[in-house]
Amino acid sequence: MSPKDSKTKPIRSRRSSSSPLSLSAEKSGTTVVIVTHDQAVAGEVRRTVAIRDGRTSTEVLRRTEVDETGQESLVAREYAMLDRAGRLQLPAEYTTALGMRDRVLLELEEDHIQVWPDGGGGGSG
Repeated sequence: MSPKDSKTKPIRSRRSSSSPLSLSAEKSGTTVVIVTHDQAVAGEVRRTVAIRDGRTSTEVLRRTEVDETGQESLVAREYAMLDRAGRLQLPAEYTTALGMRDRVLLELEEDHIQVWPDGGGGGSG
């Protein structure tokens, strides 16, 4: 499991997959869009997209996993959204924890991009 995978809770009911709204949408082949500030709703759906500063910032996908004992758990994975211009929004808790402001250093690796706080190395920024 990656650091962004998180087991959120054992599943106590099938509310999110068997609600009348979910069943109706599935049967008709439609997508239901709910716009809300209520974070409690997020745990009841398979996919959420967060908007920050007028742009999509994160997407959380949830799925059910069954362990070796047969216990079902809801697993969530959070992704940063990359827009057409190549921009992404780093989570505020990450940038605050690392003291990131104004600019960051990027390093391309073979299979990922590293993002480092600017070490204050001057420059004409």
